[in-house]
Amino acid sequence: MSDLSVEYLGLKLKNPLIVASSGLTRNAQLIGQCEAAGAGAVVMKSIFEEDIRRRDNSFTDFLATHPEASGYFEAEVGLVYGAHQYCEEIKKAKAQVKIPVIASVNCANPRWWLDYAVQLEGAGADALEINLSIPDVNPAVSGSDYEGTFQEIVSAVRSRVKIPLAVKMSGQLTAPQNMAQKLVHSGADALVIFNRQSGLDINLNTRRAFSSKGDQGLSTPHSIYYPLRWVTILHEMLPAIRISASGGVHSVESFIKYLMAGASTVQVCSLLYRKGLKEIGALLEGLEAFLRRQGIKSVEELRGSVLRDLPVGTREQQRLEYIQLSEGHYLEVDSTDGGGLTFESHPKD
Repeated sequence: MSDLSVEYLGLKLKNPLIVASSGLTRNAQLIGQCEAAGAGAVVMKSIFEEDIRRRDNSFTDFLATHPEASGYFEAEVGLVYGAHQYCEEIKKAKAQVKIPVIASVNCANPRWWLDYAVQLEGAGADALEINLSIPDVNPAVSGSDYEGTFQEIVSAVRSRVKIPLAVKMSGQLTAPQNMAQKLVHSGADALVIFNRQSGLDINLNTRRAFSSKGDQGLSTPHSIYYPLRWVTILHEMLPAIRISASGGVHSVESFIKYLMAGASTVQVCSLLYRKGLKEIGALLEGLEAFLRRQGIKSVEELRGSVLRDLPVGTREQQRLEYIQLSEGHYLEVDSTDGGGLTFESHPKD
């Protein structure tokens, strides 16, 4: 039997499947169900700054400018709870389950990042996931300004808590590789690639714009490709940092691809919403069967084993893919003569 155990955030997980922050992990009872279904760990449903803002009425416009938070609250309005109740659920979960319980926090004001982080650690969370998503459309604020804010948040939280710290990055960055390095230098023990960004839709009859939620805001199989690229790049660039992949896992194949790309763990949510927690077992069984067929003894042996003609993220590789897509040709690389790269194009069938 293959060894499915992995290490993530300094924690020993029995397998690499993590149930992502969602309504599926909002309380101790549901976390227990995730454990019974076979999950290696859970990330609790994020606690948002609104939990405090709603009580002091000092941030009434936040939801209008924070689409990810809006998506959570619109989907489960009756489940908004404050830091005290969140901490109580952590305590209950830790008393009932053996798998790691990772708390998740998403704020806008530095005060609450620190306040929440300290409280969640005190409640017994095994680790903390910081969900960095602070959207703004102010043209006076530059991308570097936001990146600086991200670094400050991570550094401040790192200085206040001792438990392992994962940072869930935004995919809407000009240079994710540079930001990833900065976050690691600021104190991140692991990176989650990426948090989900909500879009916009328009009702043609009423002409009203609204947050695009599609199928209840769930991902699709096509959601895997962008994060898969960056998991591969960042694993090569930062081999000592553990990566948790997130987005687009709807099959055993996509689950395995993330691991092969270099992810230590894979966070799953939408598939479980659609088909139930039984899919956890199906994914793990499929992973074990694949390892057995390939003669691979462990997930750690599989991790980062993807083969490439060119290092992912290089200019040559990027150009190769761009030309392939734009001209409708399959391009192959021949570097066997040692004298450079030769590109051969073949029309698609």
